[in-house]
Amino acid sequence: MLEKVRYDGRYASLLTVYQCGSYTLAAQELALTPSAVSKQIHSLEKELSVKLFRRTRSGLMPSADCETVVAYIKRIQHVCHEMSEEIGTARRPERLTIGLTPSAQAFALPEILPVLSKAYPQMQIKISVGAADELCEKLQHEEIDLAVIEGACGADGFGSIMLDTDHLTVAVPPDSPFARRGFMTLSELLNEKLILKPRESGTRRLLESGLLGAGISPSRLKVIMEMENVDTILRLVSAGYGLSVLSDNACRNYVARGDIATVSPEGLSMSRSIRILYRPDDNLSAIIQTIRTRDDRNPPRAPARTDNPPQKRRTHCL
Repeated sequence: MLEKVRYDGRYASLLTVYQCGSYTLAAQELALTPSAVSKQIHSLEKELSVKLFRRTRSGLMPSADCETVVAYIKRIQHVCHEMSEEIGTARRPERLTIGLTPSAQAFALPEILPVLSKAYPQMQIKISVGAADELCEKLQHEEIDLAVIEGACGADGFGSIMLDTDHLTVAVPPDSPFARRGFMTLSELLNEKLILKPRESGTRRLLESGLLGAGISPSRLKVIMEMENVDTILRLVSAGYGLSVLSDNACRNYVARGDIATVSPEGLSMSRSIRILYRPDDNLSAIIQTIRTRDDRNPPRAPARTDNPPQKRRTHCL
């Protein structure tokens, strides 16, 4: 048993290495040298008496101990963030905490947040980013007030509004032959090196479901790297390390800048809805109505609805 763990900046570096999959990419994020980052990780390995990563041809592979440490780092960072907001605040303004999946950010940030900011200029809006199942759990435990997710999550009992639809697309370098052609076949996709999101992510599950629906085993994909951070994935795609399959919404800004191009994968059905979830017993009816009618000139593609019958409201402090 470890008698003492000294939590410091090395753990933030560890989390960045975990997310990037290499010392070089992590060093760019941290504005350090790869050698300095490597020394930090080795120092932690010595202090914790564990091996955190092993080198593979596709990058650094985290160990089971590393996964455990990273889970605690995320919890510690969340607690520290909450603490910093509470200290020294005698009176806080109204606050709304919105959870977003990484892919939903591209939709919610320009579509939802400006509307709420204009309607409620004194409101403090916090953003929490995570996977759909994680956000649904936070919503259930009242850690967040609203969740914008793609697809479904494992929790029931939420009110729901359909906001938009999204689909997966193949991200390729801008000078790729696929970019000039505008599409790629399923057999071509299976022959390309891929940088994908982790298997537990909604994006990866949708991709594998689409493959199974087409009679293709997901094991045939040539996955050379798994990574959570969309920005890092698309930088690697732009540099020619491989292709990726991601949310079309998440890729739009990168396509507009000319960093990447996107093409349609023929023969795969990979669409999903973008919904906003809320606890129906919360006093958020005015906010929900603001979101429903956010643009009368361009209404949502599907009718707004709630999945649950009206219930007795209770007072909710934002």
